[in-house]
Amino acid sequence: MASARPADARIHRALEVTLNEVDQELHLCRQLADETHFENCPGLQRKLPHRWNLLPTVHRDIAPRENSCEYIDGAFRPNTARMLELLSGIELYRDPFVAVRELLQNAFDAVREQIAYQRLSEPDPNRAGLEEGLARLHHVELRFETSPDADWLVCTDTGVGMTKAIIRDHLLVSGVARRHDVLALERRCKEAGFPLGRTAQFGIGVLTYFLLADQVVVKTRRSQLPGDADPTGWSFETEGIGSFGELRPDNSRASGTELRLRLRKALVQEPTQFYSALADYVSDTPVHIPCEFRLHSALAGSSPITYSPGWVGPDLSQILLKALPLRWFGPTDLDLLSLTRLQQISAKIQDLQEAHNDAREKLPWTTNEGELPSDLGPYRIHIPYFELPGGLSLVFLRIRQTGRCLLLQPIAGPGARLTYFPPTWACKGMRIGAPGLLPGEVFVQIDLRSNEAGRVSVSRHEFSLTQGGEEAFEWLACETSDQQRRLVLDHASSLFASLNCRLAGIRPPAGAPAYWLSHETIDDVPQSVWAPVGFPATCESLHLVSGLSYVWRGKPVSVLPPVRPYKIVLTNTTWVGSGSPPDTVAFCPLPGCNHVIALWTRNPAARQKSLFLPTAKFPPKWKSLCGAAWYHCGVVWNRTHLLIRAVNEPAFQWAREVFKHSIDPLPHADQLLGLGGHPKPAIEGHLKTGQRS
Repeated sequence: MASARPADARIHRALEVTLNEVDQELHLCRQLADETHFENCPGLQRKLPHRWNLLPTVHRDIAPRENSCEYIDGAFRPNTARMLELLSGIELYRDPFVAVRELLQNAFDAVREQIAYQRLSEPDPNRAGLEEGLARLHHVELRFETSPDADWLVCTDTGVGMTKAIIRDHLLVSGVARRHDVLALERRCKEAGFPLGRTAQFGIGVLTYFLLADQVVVKTRRSQLPGDADPTGWSFETEGIGSFGELRPDNSRASGTELRLRLRKALVQEPTQFYSALADYVSDTPVHIPCEFRLHSALAGSSPITYSPGWVGPDLSQILLKALPLRWFGPTDLDLLSLTRLQQISAKIQDLQEAHNDAREKLPWTTNEGELPSDLGPYRIHIPYFELPGGLSLVFLRIRQTGRCLLLQPIAGPGARLTYFPPTWACKGMRIGAPGLLPGEVFVQIDLRSNEAGRVSVSRHEFSLTQGGEEAFEWLACETSDQQRRLVLDHASSLFASLNCRLAGIRPPAGAPAYWLSHETIDDVPQSVWAPVGFPATCESLHLVSGLSYVWRGKPVSVLPPVRPYKIVLTNTTWVGSGSPPDTVAFCPLPGCNHVIALWTRNPAARQKSLFLPTAKFPPKWKSLCGAAWYHCGVVWNRTHLLIRAVNEPAFQWAREVFKHSIDPLPHADQLLGLGGHPKPAIEGHLKTGQRS
């Protein structure tokens, strides 16, 4: 029998290791005695007196000395099946800073629990301003400490804290089921009409901390509100998987948790660089937080980061302006350039900087918040636009107003640009990999708080949407486009209404002014002007070039050039689209070729009727021509053609549905020809029996 009362976990560990080795020897002797029988000796007839009567193990009576510490054997006890899942395929971690994410996620979850208990203790948990007021009382702090001996990353929170049982059975055990107290709290919150929003999903404990650290020290004290608090706080220390842990009573904290990571020396070779990388990661990871957050260090030159409760957003204007072509991309080695060339480059750089400043001054945002369908989580939509002379514009145009004339000033690069923003997806407040894309000219933040939205991988690089999540995402894509369209329609009097409507994919509303880009000569100087459209007008094409003279029925034709913004790829934005068909189709003899052009004889915004079939007037000699197509306005049908006159809106919608997958008419011959007592409006009596073929 071995009996001991160690006061230190390391002595306890040494006793356990020694007795384990004694047990191995005893087990070996027991096995030899059973197999070879020590009383038998080869060559002797008589039995020897040797016997092995000892047990194969030592009876142990080893326990920590009272009021000293608690020894936890092995510290980490992974659930094997779950660990295999965590450590396979996409579950593998790709970045050691994911430990920082886990650190913050656990701290924010603890604060969410504490705020939920505080709300539930109130007579009205949903009282206006209650959640916001409680959020301002709590904080999470991340601190980087340096010293000659070691570097530490310290995270403190004012959350709910942990009991001894939570440390032993959940913090240190990977892959266990969700805690019953958390499930009960979620049910209480749901009954009270608000979500808890706690992660409580991955069950990986603090294993990820050892991507950064070789020692973890936890000091915590449970809040009284859950009703399961220990009479004391606790301090737990361990040096990793396979090591041991020491758990001691600790009353140094009134509430909440402090977690200290002793950072691996290989990761902090240069403290300034480490803090810079840490700050970059922290700037990009939280999306929606329940309390105040601060990252700081006493390191010289380190800049703190502070966030208020709620949405965490980057400098949206800075993101957009970085995407604009307002930076110098020319040669940077200027030593070998001539003085004249240096002056030219200097002037271009100065011009770009002025354009950049001009864009920033004219760039506001409109922001709308809401809740996803089925209470899957909140979203926030930011739509950028520019306040230019003449009104709102969705793209930046460098305009100088001289009297009533709007001159487009050139920039040392493309003058108009749209940028693509990937949406910021978050799960329970922390950024995740994006499972889908949204309209590109807006900035969208999404925080999926409900597990019914989908499942995020442990690596946080993948997110699998459920059917409900996909439906909510499709709804959000439509809502994003609708909000941009509403913004454009609310500013229909802008001189850039035609451009805005084209970018938003809608027809100009009634009364919207018709302005577009025009190349003119003013005082013998070629200028780009944003000016009223002169009718008749057409769009520039391969054969029709802006700036040259064209005549139709004795009237000069305005040839409107495209505006060339950037989206994902370089595209041309023409004056009109498929929603604004031309008034007439005309024949235009050009040098070396003949050209069919689409002509607008009036402002498309003057058309009140929504056309289900885009038609135009064709020359009488072209009565057999059913339609024509242009890249800028799509297919336009001849309104005098017999077949087109036979089609009404119900027939058109029927044809779109029936021939969605195949244009073979034979399976639908009877319906098309009105036989068998099932006449369709596609014919409407216009075609007589003899004309059916």
